[in-house]
Amino acid sequence: MRVAAACLAVSFACGVATARPIVIDFQELEFVGENWIYLPGDYSSQGYTLSNGHFAYFGTLDAWYPGSTAMWNDNTNTQAVLTADSGLPFGLVSIDLSPLLGAGIVPTTLHLQGYLNGALVGDQLLATSGIGRVLEHFTLGSEFMNVDKVVFVDDYPYTQFDNITLVPTPGVIGLAGMLGIVAARRRR
Repeated sequence: MRVAAACLAVSFACGVATARPIVIDFQELEFVGENWIYLPGDYSSQGYTLSNGHFAYFGTLDAWYPGSTAMWNDNTNTQAVLTADSGLPFGLVSIDLSPLLGAGIVPTTLHLQGYLNGALVGDQLLATSGIGRVLEHFTLGSEFMNVDKVVFVDDYPYTQFDNITLVPTPGVIGLAGMLGIVAARRRR
């Protein structure tokens, strides 16, 4: 019993220490051009997937390029979904947003809904200021720190998103660490 308690304590401590942020920044999609490109399907990066959208992004010479490769969902009839490829919970820490249409002077909104095991646990409406086509940084509330799915509800005029900062949930990492320690102990 003492060994199990010690393993649990060590694994949670290790989990918190190793929960490094992951930033999905779409930079590998960057291209020089004055147009936009549609992705042929879902977008996956660093163990996370954006699905259920009609995603597009601008070239660096396009007037609507916000200074960094950003993506938007160009379909008013769908809601994009962000999940971990492992199916495990994660935390959504922050996201950068920019208006898409007009001169960037029309504020746009992105409604984020976080779910855990099918239950809504986080609901936040983010609004750009309309100060131009630049990326604005938004930090999410604590209710997004333990989710297994985030739904992006975005309607016309669309909002570009970039620099999605995620962290694996420390409890999940701690549990994985504990299982590793127990498995190593059994091998001895």
